This record gives sequence, C-alpha cells and structure tokens, in this order.
Amino acid sequence: MLSRFFIIRRIENDAYEELRLQDNKKKFEESQNYKAGQIVYYKKNRKHKFDNNYTKTTVIEDLGPNIVVSKMGKRGKWRKVNKKNVKNV
Repeated sequence: MLSRFFIIRRIENDAYEELRLQDNKKKFEESQNYKAGQIVYYKKNRKHKFDNNYTKTTVIEDLGPNIVVSKMGKRGKWRKVNKKNVKNV
C-alpha cells in the first residue's frame, strides 16, 4: 500500500517539475531583434524620482551580440548600451 503511495507521489512530483521547467523556458524566450537604422529609446539612470526613464530617440548604428551602438547627433558621443536597456519607439 505504501509503495503505491510513493509511486503516485513520485509521478506527481515529476509532472510538477516538468511544468515548472516549461514555465521558465517561456519566460526567457522573449528576445527582440534590432536592426541598424532602427529608432529606439535608451534607458538611463534617473537622478530624481520624477525624471524620465528614457533618453530622446536615437538611431542604431551597429549591433553586437548584447550591445547596441549609436551616435547622438552628428558630433555626439558614441553610446554602447546593453540590449535589455533598449526600447522600441
């Protein structure tokens, strides 16, 4: 009788663990594909509670595996930003 209980419990645990793993896979599948010439916002550090979270719109110049590179204006600075801090317009 106990062996049946343990077998059923083991099957339930395996099913629950597989369900949790599927949920984790779904979370990390979100990836955005950026292209050169696309207009985006960059997330910036706020100095005050009510400051804007994002910069003005900029155009992507170059892409790396995790880094987006762009230039602010004609004589502006080059920016290297992680892809997680970039938002589409």
